[in-house]
Amino acid sequence: MIDNLGSDLDQLLPDRGQRPVLDFLRQGHRPHLLAMGERTVCLAAADDWLNENETDESAHKSRSWLNQSATDKQLQYLPPEYHQDFGLTRYQASALLTFKFNKGAITKLVMSAGDNERRAA
Repeated sequence: MIDNLGSDLDQLLPDRGQRPVLDFLRQGHRPHLLAMGERTVCLAAADDWLNENETDESAHKSRSWLNQSATDKQLQYLPPEYHQDFGLTRYQASALLTFKFNKGAITKLVMSAGDNERRAA
C-alpha cells in the first residue's frame, strides 16, 4: 500500500522517467525542490541533502523506525485501507502522512518545475 505515494507522484509528472526530490522533512518548513531528473541524479541530490542536514541522532531515530509498527495516532490520520496493513511501519506511515499534509505544496512545486523545463526547451 505504500506504493500509493509513487502513483500520486506519477500522476503529477508528464514524463514518468523524471522524479522530483523534495525537502519537506523539517516541521514548520515548506517543501522545496532539491532536484528533478533521472533517478540517479535525484538520489544523489537526496543523499547530499541528508549528509548536510541529518545528525547521528536523527539517523539513529530513522533507523529504529524502519521496523517498528505504525502507531495508533498515525493510523488515525491515514485512510481506512491502511488500518489493516499490519506490515506498515512508523517510517512508511510518517512518509505517507508527510506527503498527505504537503500534497498541495508538492503538486505546485512539481507542476511549476515542469512548466519551467518546458519553457527552457
